[in-house]
Amino acid sequence: MASSVITNPTGEDTDPQTTLGSIHLYNGKLYRYIKLVDAIDAVAGSVVFAANAAYTQGTCDYTGGATGPITGVPCIGIAAGTITAGKYAFVQVSGVATVNTDGDDDIAAGDIVITGAADGVCESVASASSALNIDVYVKIIGTATAADDNTANTVTVKLKGLI
Repeated sequence: MASSVITNPTGEDTDPQTTLGSIHLYNGKLYRYIKLVDAIDAVAGSVVFAANAAYTQGTCDYTGGATGPITGVPCIGIAAGTITAGKYAFVQVSGVATVNTDGDDDIAAGDIVITGAADGVCESVASASSALNIDVYVKIIGTATAADDNTANTVTVKLKGLI
C-alpha cells in the first residue's frame, strides 16, 4: 500500500492506496477511505450511504442498488470530490462540509440536516422539531451553519456522528 498521508482528499484511485474504512486527518477535518459501489457516481457534496457494515464501501444509490444502503446507518460521509463508481476515494466525516440538498430550498441555520429521500442528497428537520420524530431509517448528518444556497442546491453543515 502507498502512504496514507492525504495530500488531496478530492481525488479518486483505481486501486486502494490505504486501508479501506480508515480515518485520516487533513486540514482539521476527518475523512474515511472507501470504495464507491453500485452504478451512481458521486460529485463533491454527495451524501454517501453505507453499502456494508464495515463502512468500507459506500453508495450514492438511495434505493439500494446492488449492495446498499444498509438499514439504520445509511450515511458514512460526504464525497470530498467526484468519485466514479468502482473507484476508491475519501468521504468527509467531521468538520464543516458543503452538502448537496434535495432542492426544496427549506434549510435554515440551526436546522438538523438528515439524509434525503433521493440519491446523494440531504434534507432538513426544522430546529424546532424533535429529533425523536426523525424516521429511524435516516441518519442525522449534522447541523446547518447557514441557510441553504437555493441556486447551487447546497448547504453548509457541521458534520456530527459520521465516524
